[in-house]
Amino acid sequence: MKLLSVVGARPQFIKLAPLVAATQKQTSWQHVVCHTGQHYDWEMSQVFFQDLNLPPAQYHFTLQENEPLARLQQMMSNLAEVAQKEQPDWLLIFGDTHSTLAGALVGKMLGLKVAHIEAGLRSFNRAMPEEFNRITADYAADLQICTNTAAKEQLTRERHGIPAEVCGDLMLDALLLAQAQIHLELPDSSAVEPGYLLVTLHRQENLIPERVQRWVSLLKDLAQDYSLVFPVHPRTRQAVADEEWPANIHLIKPLGYLEMLAYVNQCQAVLTDSGGLQKDAFYLKKPCVTLRTETEWTELQAMGVNRVCDLDSAEVRKALHYFEKTALDFSGQPYGDGHSADKILTTLKKYRR
Repeated sequence: MKLLSVVGARPQFIKLAPLVAATQKQTSWQHVVCHTGQHYDWEMSQVFFQDLNLPPAQYHFTLQENEPLARLQQMMSNLAEVAQKEQPDWLLIFGDTHSTLAGALVGKMLGLKVAHIEAGLRSFNRAMPEEFNRITADYAADLQICTNTAAKEQLTRERHGIPAEVCGDLMLDALLLAQAQIHLELPDSSAVEPGYLLVTLHRQENLIPERVQRWVSLLKDLAQDYSLVFPVHPRTRQAVADEEWPANIHLIKPLGYLEMLAYVNQCQAVLTDSGGLQKDAFYLKKPCVTLRTETEWTELQAMGVNRVCDLDSAEVRKALHYFEKTALDFSGQPYGDGHSADKILTTLKKYRR
């Protein structure tokens, strides 16, 4: 059976790795990988292939366009050629990026079987590009592969009439595969002591000028009492290019997968607008403050290990104080047992008959 996986951004490379490893163990699978070029430089792309022991993608696009719609059109045009050539049994799309949207539309228009991995997640914030992408992908799919039961229940409420199966979280699979390589110590270049707050901000909603001003003020306020480490996404760095920072806010380059896990492992708490990092924090037993108005991972809220505070300084401080004073329980397993890749392959076989 032939799979064509469409990936283009950091979290998708992480989810891809366990699937590639699982298909390599079985001669009955042919797995073709198409990198759309959405993330293209070393720090945002190739370092993840290195850290995750991923072979080079069989197809790797170079996008000449800068405007989002033009980039999407170029992705789709290139991907259509690949899909028509390969004629996969399943076209796999992951998560909620523009690469996901491109794969969903191309697969649907070409009449290919499409499986959406990480289906059923909802923020209920229609202003988020990611929300549009994931909903479109769910409706375009022939098979919806869910991370947890809450996602499947959401799809049931929406009455798509499309088969949905819970297979667990590939990001947990990836972390378990990489666990032996997670550094107990930070990279030698790091000048920070353990116990810092780890901060990431990159979502489009947080990069509009008024939101940037709010989170810059938030971080500077927190710097009065905490040390902060802030790996800065390229578009985030552009948004704060003229900003002056206190000495204990450490702006560093974007991190590869293993480096990021090392920084999570040593931090006091994670502050982020990233969906994937919320889960990595949970897996490494670190509390998380979500710097958005909502989270897709509501079960982590219910467990008390994730607080949604938006950019409200008082709420963030309240959450950090709670985390410092409370014995948090990370023992739940809402995202499976680390064997999601094998379950996904079994499910793909089941629905391709």
